Amino acid sequence: MKNKNAYIVGGFLFISVLIFIMALSLPKTGCAETQINVIVTASGTPPVKIQPIITVPPTTPTRYNFVRNIEKGSFGADVLALQRLLNQDPDTKITETGAGSPGNETSYFGEMTKQAVIRFQNKYAVVVLHPYGLKEGTGFVGPATRGMLNKL
Repeated sequence: MKNKNAYIVGGFLFISVLIFIMALSLPKTGCAETQINVIVTASGTPPVKIQPIITVPPTTPTRYNFVRNIEKGSFGADVLALQRLLNQDPDTKITETGAGSPGNETSYFGEMTKQAVIRFQNKYAVVVLHPYGLKEGTGFVGPATRGMLNKL
């Protein structure tokens, strides 16, 4: 009986790993329903119909509390939130197309993000720059810039 249970557990483990590997090989874009049905079909169960409960556009603004200094070369969820916020204003939009554009924001703070931050800092210079004796934006997201971002 002990060997039989080991074979059953081993079989389930093998099938689970196989399904996981198949899922990793699927394209990263496309219809989630199709991808799930490919996995489910491979497991031997019939395909399912997925009904979305609610759809939220990826550009829906959400509030984010910026708490750390961010600069060129930074990575993280805060960089993604920063890019989304900057893209909401035509004056501070990162770029029109490609990586960093609205709907294509990334978690990497590169040169285009730095330039957008400079535009943001210059736009809010009275609050972000002038109290520190600065006349032009630096692209560094420090306490003053974070404070302004958190107010929006």
